[in-house]
Amino acid sequence: PPMAPMPSPPSVVRVFSNGCDTGMSCEGRSSSMSGGVAFCCSSACPSSCLMSSSQTGDVLTATCACRKGNAETSARAGRTRSTRAPATMPPLAPFPSMSPMPPMAPFPSMPPMPPMAPMPSPPSVVRVFSNGCDTGMSCEGRSSSMSGGVAFCCSSACPSSCLMSSSQTGDVLTATCACRKGNAETSARAGRTRSTRAPATMPPLAPFPSMSPMPPMAPFPSMPPMPPMAPMP
Repeated sequence: PPMAPMPSPPSVVRVFSNGCDTGMSCEGRSSSMSGGVAFCCSSACPSSCLMSSSQTGDVLTATCACRKGNAETSARAGRTRSTRAPATMPPLAPFPSMSPMPPMAPFPSMPPMPPMAPMPSPPSVVRVFSNGCDTGMSCEGRSSSMSGGVAFCCSSACPSSCLMSSSQTGDVLTATCACRKGNAETSARAGRTRSTRAPATMPPLAPFPSMSPMPPMAPFPSMPPMPPMAPMP
């Protein structure tokens, strides 16, 4: 809903003038209007003046203060008083100098790290299980490996090189050797020769059957027109 109009101020019945001329005496001079009443600087002002007004009920109060250069004449009291010069801030006293920071105490030295305990050595080998390997002195002058202080190498039955591995559990060492030559691998562990299987080859895949062309899609049904929207209330 439209806003109600602002109530107009009550008509001025009484006027209090503080150093101002009012009414017809302000004709042809710079004046202000408040509550239907004109007020202006007093004729005693040599130049311009400061004008202000306030209204309380039907009473209007107009105030004028003449000014010229650095002297301001208060027509309200009919006397001249000097305008105070702007106050100047005294210079700030210098900040006291800060004493130097005392030197910081040195950080306490850290105690040396205790030496780490040596890694426990594996237990000495007491028993050796050989799977197709020669061990000990029989490996002198041949390619061999060492584990747990025990030397092991390919069996003398290997025509060429072999695969060697070992594992230790507690005081038991197990050495395993498997001979190899070309595509034939001799397992000295079992003392027999077996052929290495040829890699399996995948048969060629049959060609995929040709796809029949896709049938044309049926057109989408047309949408009915949208009904008009009801007007906003």
